Amino acid sequence: MSLIQPPSVILCIAASAALCSLTLRTALGDLKWHSSDSNQHSEQILPAIAALLAQAQVAKPDVIAVDIGPGAFTSVRVACGVAQGLALGWGCPVIAVQSLTALAQQAVAQHPAATQITCVLDARMGECYVANYAVQAGLLGQTSPPHLMTYDAIRPSASDTVIGNAASVLPQWQQLAATVIDAAPSAQGVLAQALSDIQHGTVDYLLPEQIQPLYVRNQVAFTAAQRLAGLDKV
Repeated sequence: MSLIQPPSVILCIAASAALCSLTLRTALGDLKWHSSDSNQHSEQILPAIAALLAQAQVAKPDVIAVDIGPGAFTSVRVACGVAQGLALGWGCPVIAVQSLTALAQQAVAQHPAATQITCVLDARMGECYVANYAVQAGLLGQTSPPHLMTYDAIRPSASDTVIGNAASVLPQWQQLAATVIDAAPSAQGVLAQALSDIQHGTVDYLLPEQIQPLYVRNQVAFTAAQRLAGLDKV
């Protein structure tokens, strides 16, 4: 799917962690909202979107950009479901942004000199979601896709910046890199990636029915040991 002109109003949704956030990009600037209660996405997100649109005095966005995960299973499903439903009703396309890529954009915003970024999100069950990124000529590129690593397997790497929400579960957190940022994926990170894709002509506008959550861990009921033994493939 393609747009004739670049979108002027973009609704960004991030809800892969305990707290969700929204950003509405308009010609007059950005309007932002952050949840105040953890894991209340389904109750808060639609009223918050309505409030942002009313504040901006626009009926609907041109595009929805949504954090598709990986992250908390229920939260990711809520975000994708809301994006699908609204996009279908409004007749607008959707941009899918990985949670770890949103985090990488947040790292770039805080540390523009960063060249190698590792993003780490707590996946519970003794594991983290991890992905690596490189920044070249201002462009962010993913050098390893999202994958699972056990808490004790995460070691200092060649990355100069590590960002994520795993500080509370990784005793080695402060030793992972010279710059370590405790953060969760935000709508601002989603917006930054969406704008980069639009600017560089790499954007993939999706139909509502094409939006799929990115789980990485598809069998949440299996333990780490069971997955290592291949039981989740049976």
